[in-house]
Amino acid sequence: MNIFSKVMIAALTATTALVPTVEACSRLAKHSDHGVAYVRSVDWGTKTGMDLVTFGVGDDVTSYEAEGYAVQANDGARNFTVAWVENKTFHGVQAQAFNDKGLVADTLYMAPSVEFIGDYQDTGAPAVNLADAPGYLAAMYDTAPAIAAAYEAGEFQLAWSADLGPAGQHGVHVSAVDANGDTILFQVNEGGDVRVYTGNIGETDLGVKANAPLLQEHRENIAKFNAEDGKTAANVPADISSPSRHLRLTWLNRNITLNGMSRAEALGTVQNMYDSGASVPQQVIDPTIGDTYTTWQTSRTILGDDIVTVRDFSTAAEISFSISGAKAAHEANGGQVCADAMAQANEGKQMIDFGACQQPANGS
Repeated sequence: MNIFSKVMIAALTATTALVPTVEACSRLAKHSDHGVAYVRSVDWGTKTGMDLVTFGVGDDVTSYEAEGYAVQANDGARNFTVAWVENKTFHGVQAQAFNDKGLVADTLYMAPSVEFIGDYQDTGAPAVNLADAPGYLAAMYDTAPAIAAAYEAGEFQLAWSADLGPAGQHGVHVSAVDANGDTILFQVNEGGDVRVYTGNIGETDLGVKANAPLLQEHRENIAKFNAEDGKTAANVPADISSPSRHLRLTWLNRNITLNGMSRAEALGTVQNMYDSGASVPQQVIDPTIGDTYTTWQTSRTILGDDIVTVRDFSTAAEISFSISGAKAAHEANGGQVCADAMAQANEGKQMIDFGACQQPANGS
């Protein structure tokens, strides 16, 4: 367990688990002339934050025990990695992680899996707590096909039925996209069956990710709609539900090209696609759950680039961080460094400064 996690757990022992009904977060990855343009959000019913945490080569990236699993994954990191840890609401769960090879891994909520994860059986492979999954995958593997091969060979398993640290037990789905556009998606289905989807975002629908329902049902929904039919969006649903967000992003993805755009234009267009298809304003109700949630943050980059830009949607403040700069700060500090990205964005900074990891505020 790293220093950041020790102080975080001490501060969170009295907190309650997440409210499990919210359907939130979206992700879009799309080929451009400059590489894979990528944007991902965190949406939730209460405000979330963005604490960035570094892992150097050799560091332990498994902060939480995979309770109930015979073998725990504890290998040292192979890649330098910057993880997005959410402490305000998700109690230390990693939302996303970027490595220095151009791979990004993420977790998004998947409520339907909640009723299935208890049926998942320990395979005997080293188990990774889902709270650590993005950082583990980014720190250990260079590409999505490498993750797929390692999983098939039994190098690791995801501890679907274990508590996500102090956050408790929840349904999520886990994915990774690399600089080539190759991707892998893990979802738990009925009977605890783990479905693994692989392919390139240019040849599959795996560039789009939202929440419930499971992917096969999203595909049925999109087939009924015919997401390739024209560019008028006359029949595209406007509500914020996950099926509708997934459908809108798929429709946009199939009808918009980034070809011929500059790097900045490609990134701007992907952000615009996200904002149009998946951004959730405050107070709007999801008709499938009768509740509201809000887009609080996004991250945006060309996978393989050094710079990642993040946005605070509550203030529209943006700030960027350099992966190589984070690595230099990590080395200068003699180990892990952290940054409260949203606080620095709202101070008006343009680039994130990494420093010693601090204990989260009480009640976070």
